Order: sequence, then C-alpha cells, then structure tokens
Amino acid sequence: MRARLVLEPRTTELRLRLPAWTPGSYLIRDYVRTLEGLEAWQAGEQLAVDRIDTAGWRLRPKADGPVEVRWRILATDLSVRTCHLSGDHAFLALAGVVLQVEGERWSPIQLSLSLPPGWHPYLPLPADGQGGWRAKDFDQLIDSPLEAGPHVCHSFSVAGVPHRWVGWGEDLVSRDPHWLADVERVCLACCRLMGVERPASGDYLFVLHLLDQAYGGLEHHDASVLQFGRRALAQPDGRRRLLQLVAHEYLHQWNVRSEEHTSEL
Repeated sequence: MRARLVLEPRTTELRLRLPAWTPGSYLIRDYVRTLEGLEAWQAGEQLAVDRIDTAGWRLRPKADGPVEVRWRILATDLSVRTCHLSGDHAFLALAGVVLQVEGERWSPIQLSLSLPPGWHPYLPLPADGQGGWRAKDFDQLIDSPLEAGPHVCHSFSVAGVPHRWVGWGEDLVSRDPHWLADVERVCLACCRLMGVERPASGDYLFVLHLLDQAYGGLEHHDASVLQFGRRALAQPDGRRRLLQLVAHEYLHQWNVRSEEHTSEL
C-alpha cells in the first residue's frame, strides 16, 4: 500500500515520526517494521532523508514550495490494531500509516484516499467538502480507524445520535434483521448505566470483521472495531457474546480506555 504526505514546510528542517502505538491499545506496537521505501521530493528534485532513530527521519527542504513524502506500508496483519489489505477490503489503523510532523501535532490535517472502483470508505471523520476528510489535529486522525471495500453501510440512531454499522466477511445485518435493533438497545443500556440520555459521541461507527475464528475489539473516540468468529456466532450463546463485545467497546466512550480485549477461540 502506498502513502504520501504533502505539506508546506515552515522550517528549514523537517522531522517526521511514525507512531509506535494506536489510541485504545496502549502497548508499543513497533509499526515502523511495516514501513519501507520512504523518500521525499520538492520541485521535482529528490531530497536527502536521514534516519535519526528507529521511527524518525529528518530532511531539509531546499526552497519554498510543497514537499511530498512517499512511502509504502506492508498491510498483511489482520487484527483490530494493525493494517490489512486484500482483494475485497482494507482496514487501516492510521497510527501505523501516517507520519507526524514535528511541531504540527495540533494543526488541521486533510485526508484523501484512492480506492478501487466500487469501494467505499468508512471512518469517523467529518468530510472536507472536497471528496476527503478533515481531522482537527494529528491525535484525532490516528484515533480514526478506516475500513474500505464494497461493503453495505447500515445507518441507525441511538437517542437521536447517528450511528453506522459496517461489516466485512458477511453482512450480519442482512442475515439477522433484528441485529441493529438489539445493538441500539445495548447502546441505550450503556447510556443508562452511565447516567446520561445520549451517547458521548456525536456520530459513531461500528466496524465488524466476521472471520472463521476471531475475538477482539478496540475502542476509539467515535468508533469501535470488532472481530468475531463465525463458528462462535453459530453457538447458542454466540449472538449474546457478540453483543457483549459491542457493549464492552461502546462503554469506553465514557470509561478510561484500556488495552484491547482479545483472545483466541
């Protein structure tokens, strides 16, 4: 997978860094192991890039004008906290993809995607009106999981707040016509437990990867990424267990975030 960063430099030296962890999963993940081929260009000329530590680089722009940084990400690790690209979907934990520019952590960022025909992107960021999305700062960007593919998106509301459900592996909503209603009830129960009438988020996204065998979830500020097994779902208590996972991640809108809840079935 190819990525690029375009920016107008404000200093004569730029320092770039790839995060080592993703929001919601506070363990060092060493994302830099999947990054390769980093290079920088300005006015058609390639700039020298010096690696200053394991996940940091330095470059010196030679003139006024935009700098374009290009790199590749090996997206072969399928989990709720890594990046995975296949013929029918892409999931990006953006902390493992985007570079932070030193001194620009709190600056607004515009994100754009190039996707295959028929694919649709799903992420908890506001549209920028130009076909992309806008994050208020770097922290919001990396706290926004991104799922893309020829998926069906199902919209529903919880106490008047928009919610979306997107699945890869199987469209659970089409198979289970009562699913969204039960998810809404779980979300409302979480609100009651916290003593509030509405969710903390103003626009929430659920992403489900339904796999042969899997169990895990990761909370974000305005989203949850869930993985669950088809075999487990077919068990008598499977549906209830998946709803419990929904509730677990949804409650992190209010509770302190912790490491993702994962185990092997």
